[in-house]
Amino acid sequence: MRRVPKIFLVSILVLIVQEALFPQIRLFGSFPDIFPALVVCVAIYSGPEHGAITGFLIGLAADIFLTSPFGVSALVYTLVGYLIGRMAESIDWKNSWTAVAIICSVGTAISGVGFGTILLLLGNDAIAKSGFISSIFLTSAFNLFLGPLVGGLLNRPSRKQSNIVRSGQMVLNQ
Repeated sequence: MRRVPKIFLVSILVLIVQEALFPQIRLFGSFPDIFPALVVCVAIYSGPEHGAITGFLIGLAADIFLTSPFGVSALVYTLVGYLIGRMAESIDWKNSWTAVAIICSVGTAISGVGFGTILLLLGNDAIAKSGFISSIFLTSAFNLFLGPLVGGLLNRPSRKQSNIVRSGQMVLNQ
């Protein structure tokens, strides 16, 4: 429960950066999409429930800004957040920046494929013609580097925790 305010603040920061800054950055015809990296990092550091809830809420926020059918991003991010969170319960990825980067990239690719699949099922043929596959690869590459930054924001110890660690006290049940 202590992580919820931090998740909320990081989500607001990511939403602002995504919608205000990233549309001006275009590399090879694609711009960064940090929402999947946020969902994956929350799932890794906070579990499947927080990952799914964050995925749903950030997906709804993304759907407000997209022209695709409303709710598709929310559905995809919810599923990705839950699945990555379940996997993170059995594999300890939290202490490896490399693992977080790779999982953010893979989670982004899964999100892109899921998004495209749902749009195709809904009859949106434009997705197949628009260079969507190259966009998935580029966005995954962006999140290979952006994911650990988001993870660092989510996993940064609070001042109280860092003071306890510096003073040498042992902390149980945090």
